[in-house]
Amino acid sequence: MAKKFQSFLKDRTAWRLLSKTVFATLILFWAWRTNFGFWPTAIFITVLLYDYFSLPEERKFLRASFWLLPLAAYLGLAFVNLPVFGPLTLFLFALLFFLVLGLAALFFQDRFVFYNVLNTGLLIMILMPIFYLIRPTTLFGWLLAVFALTFFIWRECFRFFGLPGRRLSIAAFVLAFLAAELAVGLMFLPIGFMNAAAFLVLILLLTRDGIATYFKGVLNLSFLFRQLTFFVFFAILILATARWSVY
Repeated sequence: MAKKFQSFLKDRTAWRLLSKTVFATLILFWAWRTNFGFWPTAIFITVLLYDYFSLPEERKFLRASFWLLPLAAYLGLAFVNLPVFGPLTLFLFALLFFLVLGLAALFFQDRFVFYNVLNTGLLIMILMPIFYLIRPTTLFGWLLAVFALTFFIWRECFRFFGLPGRRLSIAAFVLAFLAAELAVGLMFLPIGFMNAAAFLVLILLLTRDGIATYFKGVLNLSFLFRQLTFFVFFAILILATARWSVY
């Protein structure tokens, strides 16, 4: 572990990615503290454009994650009025921005592990503010947003996993539709918006793994039992830590 950390400190690519991450996060913080005024927001978008087009061609496989990440950060910072949520959003943005830059730059060796972290974190960042903002009067619009955003996320995800084109689109559509349908039911559970988002992410991730495993032809009872065990454990954990109050 110490050797890996020392290697990281000596890696110029790591420092370049880290400096880009810190700079983008600081600009985002500035934009947030100025209520997303014109100039801070314009500078933030300019920084994002520069960072995106300075990446190698691998960036096209991570286009959805790269651009949905600042959108998720904006939703969380601009509309969720909770003291802890702002710092949490900034931390998640910094972590995931570093991951997406590193994946596009081929910095990580075990790319699938780091992409899974990116995919999970991005889902959480997007769904938490949506569950905070969703109301019966705006239900249809937010469900369309859930469907559209998760469709792009899953389409990128399955392409990253190497699924063929037609299966990729079908799998992405199924998961996006499932996300929208489950969001309706979870909206009426008094478990708090964070727990509702976490519960939905849990179901989506397990379903994602099941679909990917099925298309790879390695789906078996051992895998299903393991997935069921994960679901029961984390579902109990999420529901046990819920505040059980209307949000």
